[in-house]
Amino acid sequence: VSPSRYYTLAGGNTLDLSGGLAVVNDLSLNIPVTVTTPTTFSSSIGTIALGSSLTAGANDLTFTADNLDFTGGSISGSGNMTLQPTDPAATVNVTNTNISALADGFSSITIGRSDGSGLINVVDSVTFNDPVLLQAPVGDGSVSAIGVTINTSDAFTLLTGSSISLLDTIVQANPGSSTELLFAADVDGLNGGAIVISQSSTGSTILSGGGNITLAGGNVSGTGFAAGTASSSFGIAPAEGVKIFASTVDAEGGNITIRGQGLENNSPNPIGVSIDGASVVRTSGSGTLGIIGQVAVLGLVPKM
Repeated sequence: VSPSRYYTLAGGNTLDLSGGLAVVNDLSLNIPVTVTTPTTFSSSIGTIALGSSLTAGANDLTFTADNLDFTGGSISGSGNMTLQPTDPAATVNVTNTNISALADGFSSITIGRSDGSGLINVVDSVTFNDPVLLQAPVGDGSVSAIGVTINTSDAFTLLTGSSISLLDTIVQANPGSSTELLFAADVDGLNGGAIVISQSSTGSTILSGGGNITLAGGNVSGTGFAAGTASSSFGIAPAEGVKIFASTVDAEGGNITIRGQGLENNSPNPIGVSIDGASVVRTSGSGTLGIIGQVAVLGLVPKM
């Protein structure tokens, strides 16, 4: 159905839907919905609200709107779920209300656009039961979390064009789940982007349950370097590519890889990777720890 300025479905009926719904302003779904093909719900400038059940089966689902509100709703399926803003530069707030509406069983959950350049802000403590990608991989795109707990039982990936900042935040996988954690900044390789894992009061903790942890950047696979910049994050000038302060990173038997590129022009003592403030970076058993730091001079080739 497309396009309509407003669209509200309510009452005692059930809607079987194929293809999608597109509106200009608000879209409200207050009756049970079953989709029979890959489906997109979109709003150009409004809110998509779900107050009932949505059943997708194996079909992929995409919600495109600058505001989503799943209060009172539930969504189940085994396909791929995408939650993204209409405007690539919009801020996306990740809330417990919306994430808790997603039943376990999706092949993947993607939050953000592939061309996203805004902020993805985790504002509540949340639990993810399926593989998750938070992406804002272009330009000033960033991910931020302050004082929240992110629980995950499957692969958890952050991709940003600029920085990743976790302050007093816990990212924890289920014990023994061997969850892969990939944090990759500056994935477009253009203007830099640091990874800051730090404290205001309690410090941050990253636990993978035995899976590998990668803190790096340069591309979407994280095989390059997170790169320090002249900007600040939480009042910390991240001239370091990776800064871990008063925090813990523990792979619990998995491998840890950290690659950071410092900016020499911004610091009298340029550092690619900084681990201080009584931080702990560790693994156990057969797990390995690899840390590579390098320094870049503006306009010149990085030096080890």
